[in-house]
Amino acid sequence: MSEKQSYTFTVLRYVHDVATGEFVNMGIVLFSPGSGFLKAIVRKSYGRVTHFFPGSNGEDVKRTVSAIESRINTIAKEYGQQASFDLDVETPNALKIASRVIPPDDSALQWSELQGGLSSEPAVTAERLFERFVRRYDIRPKRERRSDDQVWREFSRVLEVRRLDEQLQEHDISSPVETVHFKHALKNGKWHLLEPVSFDLIDGDWIKNKAKQLLGQMMVLKDSSREDFKLYILVGEPKHGDVSKDYATAMRYLSQIPINHAIYTDSDAGRFANDIDAVMSHAN
Repeated sequence: MSEKQSYTFTVLRYVHDVATGEFVNMGIVLFSPGSGFLKAIVRKSYGRVTHFFPGSNGEDVKRTVSAIESRINTIAKEYGQQASFDLDVETPNALKIASRVIPPDDSALQWSELQGGLSSEPAVTAERLFERFVRRYDIRPKRERRSDDQVWREFSRVLEVRRLDEQLQEHDISSPVETVHFKHALKNGKWHLLEPVSFDLIDGDWIKNKAKQLLGQMMVLKDSSREDFKLYILVGEPKHGDVSKDYATAMRYLSQIPINHAIYTDSDAGRFANDIDAVMSHAN
């Protein structure tokens, strides 16, 4: 288990009207000095800005925010190989570093108050914080050809044939960091957690992001030692080849999940049925 290091982070906000204080979160900056890690992650589109503030110039906001991300990540490259960060600030943290790029003032782009925590995987933590603070409440366009629930229904048919669907239940796995809820699980000596994930999406970036999100979620379970379990990832494959490269990248992300797991695609449904039937027929 990697040693946990302290980190700080700040959220970049677009404040359309300083008087009212209304804002949209645009990105995050995370700094972990012990890990030698500094990173900015920002929105790649401005749809949420123009949705809430129709009078705003979304293109200008996007261009400025991208420049901020580029500048902070350039700082990270310059200092990332050094034993410590020499950033011309006393006791550097994410907010002090970010303020070098955008100083605190009454402009439309502002930094939130400083927050922090502990993490052994700062890159994964940065992605999770971006999802939590920036993308969580986005109005997302329809990008699915099949949902996770539809993928589950297709895989669950093979369980029904073997009457294993009658043994399905929900289960939570807890780690020192977080508890993850699984809607579909079987138990025979140990827990067998069945997680459907649809990559049958229109947008290749969404396929990769979905895989990274699952990887990050499963990362928190690698230190869980309270109970024995195995994860079965049931993948809905994309039906069109125009996202094949993104799908291949997503599958590589899933292969990095650091807990006991197996991956089955649509075409592996028969093998999945045989494997799960075998483990449920014998005590583990």
